[in-house]
Amino acid sequence: MNKPTKLIIMFTALFICIACAKIIEPETKRGSEQVNKQVNKQVNNAVTKKKINLGPIQCKKPRPKFCTREFNPVCAVKFSGIQCITKPCPATEEKTYSTGCTACADENVINYKLGACNSNLTH
Repeated sequence: MNKPTKLIIMFTALFICIACAKIIEPETKRGSEQVNKQVNKQVNNAVTKKKINLGPIQCKKPRPKFCTREFNPVCAVKFSGIQCITKPCPATEEKTYSTGCTACADENVINYKLGACNSNLTH
C-alpha cells in the first residue's frame, strides 16, 4: 500500500471516530449526569446519617502533636479548670476547634462532636 492510500484510510477512520463520538457523546453525558446525581445522593445520605448517628468522639492517646490546616469545625467538651467551692459548678465547657485533631491536641479536651458549638469559633 502506498502512502496516499494509507493517509486516506487513516483520515477516513478518524472521520468515522469523530462522527461516532458526536452521536454517542450526548447519550454518555446524560448517563454520566444521572450516575453523578445518584452518587451525590448516596454520599449526602451517608454523611447525614453519619452526623445524626455519631455521638461524641473520644480523644485517644497519644494526643496529636501536629494537625493539618483544615476547617471542619467540631464542638469539644473540655475541663474548665474551675475549682468549685459551691454547687452548681461547671467542671466542663464547650469550645469550637477547627478540626477534631486540633481539639484532641488540647490535653483538657475530653471528647468532641461534629459541628461548631453554639458560641463563636474560639480556637
